[in-house]
Amino acid sequence: TLAAESNPNPIPTALLSHSDLFQGLTAGTDGIFYATGGDSDNVVALRDVHGRVQVLHQYTLQWQSFPKDQYPYQYQGDHQKKHLFYPDSVVVGPSNHHLYVTGMLSNSLARINIATGETDYVNVGAYPFAVTLADQRQRLVVSDWGGNGITVLDRATFHVIGHIATGPAEDPATIAAGVHPTAMIALSDSPNVFVADANVDKVVEVDTQTMRPLRVIYDSPYHNAPPGSYPDGLAVADGELFVANSGNNDVAVYDVHTGERLGLIPTAWYPTALAVNDGALYVTCAKGLGSGPDLQWQYIGNMMHGVLQKVNLSELPRHLAQWTRESLHNDGFALAQRTARH
Repeated sequence: TLAAESNPNPIPTALLSHSDLFQGLTAGTDGIFYATGGDSDNVVALRDVHGRVQVLHQYTLQWQSFPKDQYPYQYQGDHQKKHLFYPDSVVVGPSNHHLYVTGMLSNSLARINIATGETDYVNVGAYPFAVTLADQRQRLVVSDWGGNGITVLDRATFHVIGHIATGPAEDPATIAAGVHPTAMIALSDSPNVFVADANVDKVVEVDTQTMRPLRVIYDSPYHNAPPGSYPDGLAVADGELFVANSGNNDVAVYDVHTGERLGLIPTAWYPTALAVNDGALYVTCAKGLGSGPDLQWQYIGNMMHGVLQKVNLSELPRHLAQWTRESLHNDGFALAQRTARH
């Protein structure tokens, strides 16, 4: 289940000319996929046609100015080139009417009318990272990677309701890195959302109705461990919360009700995103099995291939204890290893 296996059969691919892709990827109910373009400043609509990816449309986005007293205080891209919105995360709204897209270099959230392409923008804070729908899809929640929490919006009016802090306020006079809110997962049966504070190894549950943080789950591999787990992906299924720890190369499993850690699942290098479907947990690992030679041409993007892993959730009761021991040992976090270092 955890082994990374090579596929000898070639996989059909599609080439997007003069385009980039970033980390946002989502699917509508009509079978159309949407991918964020990052440096290309667009969102691409894609469809699978007989095993090949077909480009249906490209939605262009525009940079938005932000207040000079809002972090990072000025545009952080190349000032000699066109300023970029830099789309990062994307979700599809109810009934496939709109796309909601975060713009990392614009401190903005975009709302795109899928049928017409008409686009509205609203400021949502510093370096907006992820976006999700919450509270029966009535609210939009944006994690502010360069801030100390999340921004909540009314989806129908596309207006900001307020901000929920998941960490201490940041002071421009200090050099502290901040908590770096990244991944989020909304609970289907409540207005609550889990937010990963990547820099401090915490997952914070917040209530998007009362606009308050509810509890903190500590995502360290052991008591008093220094920061470094870097939680960067979240999923919930069958009463369990799954947390992708990019810095530890594992997925932590928690009881969603009590917050108790149940175990760890070892992964390939740098897990960044999680999804659950049909009784299985899917883990994308950005750095995969590490770097290797350029087999075709000299390009740094060819040196490292990502890995997609599938974990059958039915195997957790039987294997989780052993997987936990393997994960801790792989990172040098087992008690015997830590004792030997001291």
